Amino acid sequence: MGRDRTGMQRMGEGLFIVGRLGFVPSQARTAPTKERGTEVGMEEDNRMTLHHFTSPYYLPSILTERRLMTTLSEIEFPRAGEPYVLWLTTDPWKGDRREKYPSSPHTDGMDKTGIRFTLRLPKAEVMRWKWFAKERGATDKAISALNRASKQTMGNWYVIEREVPSEEWSEVTDTETGHEIPQSVWPAIAELLPKWQAIASTIQCGKGSVTWLPGRMIPAYNELVSEVLEIIRH
Repeated sequence: MGRDRTGMQRMGEGLFIVGRLGFVPSQARTAPTKERGTEVGMEEDNRMTLHHFTSPYYLPSILTERRLMTTLSEIEFPRAGEPYVLWLTTDPWKGDRREKYPSSPHTDGMDKTGIRFTLRLPKAEVMRWKWFAKERGATDKAISALNRASKQTMGNWYVIEREVPSEEWSEVTDTETGHEIPQSVWPAIAELLPKWQAIASTIQCGKGSVTWLPGRMIPAYNELVSEVLEIIRH
């Protein structure tokens, strides 16, 4: 759950990535009132404070574009096809993430909780994941499976069907240290975009939502993550 690109695992000579890497934004929608953002995280100006998590690996792309892009929802929607969303949560996941989610893919390979974007979004555009899934025709089996994978935290999850520009970011945080990533270092991270593109261009689509990063690119991936973290923590 909350996986715009979930964890990587070493398999033989390559790296599996659970989730797709195609960034395809979709149109915003207006949900029925009962399905919109509710009291959790609500502010008086009709915006909600929500969080989006990702890996340091994606920062060169995100900070070049200055926007968070939608991704495949990673669950089967037989009636309407698989929509593109940006995953959000009310849980800031402060403290020991690895203890909280000990068997999560986040703790092995690509740490998808390494970077936290805190966002201020219009409540009319935000929808609880559970309502969204039911409206789009997701099967009960698929919803239950996702709830189990998220350690029964599905009630914290929301989605929005559009990209979120930096104007709606209130903070970008290195969750390992708890320190905010200042805008002064964003350009230096963005300069690593060619390295990110070289890695992303090698990814091959696999069956279902699994993609494959060739083994020869794993050192480049590890190097990129190290460079990003060095800039952040210097």
